[in-house]
Amino acid sequence: MMRKLILTVLALIMATALFGCGKGGFSPSLTPPWQDEETTIETEAQTETETETETETETAEVEWSYSLGTDTIEREYDADDGVHLASVSYERPVLELVCDGDLGSAAAPREMQKICNIFNEEFEIIYPASSVDELCEQAKRVYDEMSEENKGSFTALSESVTVKDPRIEGDLVELVVELYGYWGGAHGGMSRTGYHFDLQNGRFFDLSDVTDDISGLNDAIADEIISQIYVSGETDRYFSGYGETIRDRSEYNFALGDDSLTVIFAEYEIAPYASGMPEFEISYGVISRYLNEDGERLLKPSIESKVLGWYHEAFDMWYWFEGLIPMNYNDSVTVDINGSECVYMRVYIPGADSVEDIKNMMLTRMSEDLVKERLDDYLYDTDHPMLREIDGKLYALPAGRGGDMTIRSIDYSVKMKNGGKGGKVVATVTWQDYDEESEDWVPTGETSDVEFPFELTDNGAVFTDFHTIW
Repeated sequence: MMRKLILTVLALIMATALFGCGKGGFSPSLTPPWQDEETTIETEAQTETETETETETETAEVEWSYSLGTDTIEREYDADDGVHLASVSYERPVLELVCDGDLGSAAAPREMQKICNIFNEEFEIIYPASSVDELCEQAKRVYDEMSEENKGSFTALSESVTVKDPRIEGDLVELVVELYGYWGGAHGGMSRTGYHFDLQNGRFFDLSDVTDDISGLNDAIADEIISQIYVSGETDRYFSGYGETIRDRSEYNFALGDDSLTVIFAEYEIAPYASGMPEFEISYGVISRYLNEDGERLLKPSIESKVLGWYHEAFDMWYWFEGLIPMNYNDSVTVDINGSECVYMRVYIPGADSVEDIKNMMLTRMSEDLVKERLDDYLYDTDHPMLREIDGKLYALPAGRGGDMTIRSIDYSVKMKNGGKGGKVVATVTWQDYDEESEDWVPTGETSDVEFPFELTDNGAVFTDFHTIW
């Protein structure tokens, strides 16, 4: 996991066992007596009240759950002559257990407490209590080295760490930690980092943990960010090489929302200091098709987001036949067709070694009639078929066509119907035109909608109509 913040916090909070209902956390560095590996803990406390006839048994039910809070440390540090040298204010996330019910003599479940310890110990490492003293010592050292005449202009050093938007949803613990510091110089610096924790597995996770195709997921995120920058018309706010920087990222710093993730860039990463930390909201509809089982469990994309993911799958397959089928240009075969040589390139789609494979892939997202119509147009009505099987492998003719430059952007929405058994994806196209005076493309203010009807099956959305948008 990316670690951008190296400063913080806290002296350990000492605690013993949980007696009574409510907050009862342990310092992650301590091992409670009942946490010994040889100890067996019952997660349901039972008490028996035996009458003389031994006919009555009462059971007390205890429900344990996680709670996310913070510990805070604040310190002001002055020189011997009274000059203020440093200010520190740290918040550290703390995962605790709370109970609902008659606790009796029951202790918190050992595995749940272990998960709390893993979470809390990580933030003790990221925010060590020693950082407080280090900042104060740094401020004292700088002040002591200044000449007497300059000490009057000394500006106090400062650090503040704040926990933003903490939440627990199902197995997901999500929060953003914001740090601001002034360590001298013209101005301070700020960072904002998303942290994501899986309560089921007891570990922090990144995007690579919620997908089996991190390359495809990263490409989808990069495409969306670059598109948002272009559509905003504010490309001059960013460094000239922002696109390459965005695409070169192997991991993104992000925060998870209810139905979207927000990618957060650091100061100076893709834009000047004046632009701050650029953030881009990415709908789960952009990435839902890349999520694995853990991704589905943790992010919980809505049915609308899933439909958009299935739409993008269908979109890619539809545009294979517009010259956008992935090919390996280093693997080619020359075929003689009626006395003319045609060079075919190996199709670079995992699992696609025949036309039948292509057909079966398309049938996962398109109706049989639609697939047959699409394949017939490109396989049988020409002497030069787009797809050809050679020696048990699938090849395609290299071809392509330019897009419609008058399309500025396409926004998608989903409208469900038939009791949630189907609906349509609506692609809203925003148009632009070339302006001779500014020598640039500018929005015309016009939009138009293109509809893609679908039906929901056990395997997702199957589209019954599709169109080429140019």
